Amino acid sequence: MEHIKEEKSMNRYAELYNLAPVGYLTLDKKGYIQEINLTGAALFGIERNRLIGKKFSSFIGKDYSKTFETHLQQCRQANDSVTSEVELLVEGGKFISVKLISRAYQTSVQQNVEYGIVIIDIPKLNKSQEVLPASNKIYRSMVEFAEDLVFVIDKRLCYSYVNKFTTIFLGIKQEEMIGKPLEELFPLHTYKRLRQNLSLVFDSGKSIFVDGDFTINSKQVWLNTRLTPIMDNNGNVKEVLGISRDVTKNKLLAKELSDSEERYKKLSQASFEGIAIHDYGPIIEVNQQFADLFGYTATEVVGMHAVDFAAPESRETVLKQIKSKSENPYELLGLKKDGSIFQIELRGKSIPYQGRMARVTVVQDLTENKKKEKALRESESMYRFLVESINEGLVQIDSKSVITYVNSKMCEMIGYHETDLIGKSGIDLVSGNNKEALQSQVELRKKGIEQSYEFEVIRKDGTKVILLVTPKSLFDEGGNYAGSFSVCKDVTDRKQAEEIIKASLAEKEVLLKEIHHRVKNSLQFIMSLLELHSNYIEDEKAIETYMNCQNRIKTIAYIHEHLYQSDDLAKINLNMYIQNLIIYLLQFYKINPVAIKLKINIDDIFLDIKRAMPCGLIFNELVSNALMYAFPEGRAGDISIGLRKSDDKKYIITVEDNGVGFTKDIEFNNTNSIGLQLVSLLTQQIDGVIECEREYGTKVKITFPES
Repeated sequence: MEHIKEEKSMNRYAELYNLAPVGYLTLDKKGYIQEINLTGAALFGIERNRLIGKKFSSFIGKDYSKTFETHLQQCRQANDSVTSEVELLVEGGKFISVKLISRAYQTSVQQNVEYGIVIIDIPKLNKSQEVLPASNKIYRSMVEFAEDLVFVIDKRLCYSYVNKFTTIFLGIKQEEMIGKPLEELFPLHTYKRLRQNLSLVFDSGKSIFVDGDFTINSKQVWLNTRLTPIMDNNGNVKEVLGISRDVTKNKLLAKELSDSEERYKKLSQASFEGIAIHDYGPIIEVNQQFADLFGYTATEVVGMHAVDFAAPESRETVLKQIKSKSENPYELLGLKKDGSIFQIELRGKSIPYQGRMARVTVVQDLTENKKKEKALRESESMYRFLVESINEGLVQIDSKSVITYVNSKMCEMIGYHETDLIGKSGIDLVSGNNKEALQSQVELRKKGIEQSYEFEVIRKDGTKVILLVTPKSLFDEGGNYAGSFSVCKDVTDRKQAEEIIKASLAEKEVLLKEIHHRVKNSLQFIMSLLELHSNYIEDEKAIETYMNCQNRIKTIAYIHEHLYQSDDLAKINLNMYIQNLIIYLLQFYKINPVAIKLKINIDDIFLDIKRAMPCGLIFNELVSNALMYAFPEGRAGDISIGLRKSDDKKYIITVEDNGVGFTKDIEFNNTNSIGLQLVSLLTQQIDGVIECEREYGTKVKITFPES
């Protein structure tokens, strides 16, 4: 009984095999034809028995012989089907273009290899595969919004690029992914799988398709990933481009599907068509492709009527074809389980089946291009919604600066309707002073130079608005400038706020200068009081004290005078300040420039008032001390004054004379001199260190840090 069932099953497969709309054949390991169906023989225009035993490569066009050799080699190496296009020699000496879909199988006899090949007539196939027109460049450029994971990984196994959807899907910020090793971003078991797949691509230089499950944010997901090598100029793999799609829902459905017979499974793996056997209406048996095509399981399909798979407006056509037993192909609208309608082609034939006549129908999906077109329209609709919803203005101009697109936010910002702008020159919207600047920006875009800039636009009501523009140059396939696409942001309020802040800062600077001026005047008044009081003092020691106080106050007053006269209220140029201070001291002490010569070597150093004032007082004390005590009884001599910045970013003050010098008992940290005590305290205030040399006169060196 089991033998009879097996024989009947084999007969059904033979019938399906011979009636398929594409050619099927089997080659042995040397490439000789072992089996071929009727459709395949019809393609050659030669009877089946004349083809059996012939070497298949003898029918391949001369220009395609190398392609076919490579095709068979790839079959032996791959675990999946391999596709190639060749020219086939048929009856009459003509050549036809065909597509070969092949797979290698291990036979049970001595582990030999045989090849199963599907032959498809390309001219017929092309009727249902017209290329969709290219999408508008506006939407193609917005790859960041694609709902697929797109990423590039370099040979260090680090991300060099990820799109926005990848960061959202993985829950990791872009800056935390770029340049980071995968090992630091994923659990160890996930990293090992990724490393293994990437190594295959880097080592082989070939693309691979990976289908696997991952745990993302505590949720199991399935990803279909295509890993494609990116080659350098030497043909070596430098990076791998990955595109992953979340197919979790599809995987959950796919787990429910299974094939019960191995022979039928192998045949269906190499077929694009759905095949159904029905009792002139009621379905008896189908292959998995048929069930998948209409969105059912094979079990659900059995028992349904053939018209159940046709749209209502096409069911009459199905009934007429069944009744007439026509074998001619025809097209109609198919109906899926979910209610969706798609274009299909059917071809039927009456066959003996289990002791009675039945009808076999082969169904081919003709609407793949329509599906793609529909998906493209939906994608463009989504992107248009995003473009119209964002809070920035978007505008596109052509190569002549004529506006070809604006979004609603752009219209709102400048007060025009879309119809007022399309077809108009974008330069006409700019105020007179900005036209030349905008034209210069356009010239830069033509060279591919893209930089953000601001300009003033005249609204329809005559008011002006300031826009921050970020452009993107567009070029055609020939590399010619085709226009630009710009994102515009209204920064009028921000600019007005900046002007208010600038005005406020200017007012505060004037006020601060006035404060410095008044402080200087107050110090001058104090000096005058001291000078007035000194006229009534006869004690020379007291007079000297008054004079020292005057000099110190004058030193502080000079600070405020410089700040009042300077454009920079934060820092003081010590070169100018010290020079003026020294001139004052020479005049104050009535020094003979012939007897005492000064050498001043001060770098252009700028310090804030907190550090400049101690430095000024230090110079005042040290120079005053040298002028008063270094050259007694009218002796002549030299005084050197210096301030410089060392290589280790420290400042060095030096005051040196060749006079009588300090006595050995004088120390800065232990002295009765108020001036020297003041120098010590001021040096501590600026975190400095004092050094004193007494060999040839006196040399005082003070070193203090930059900050």
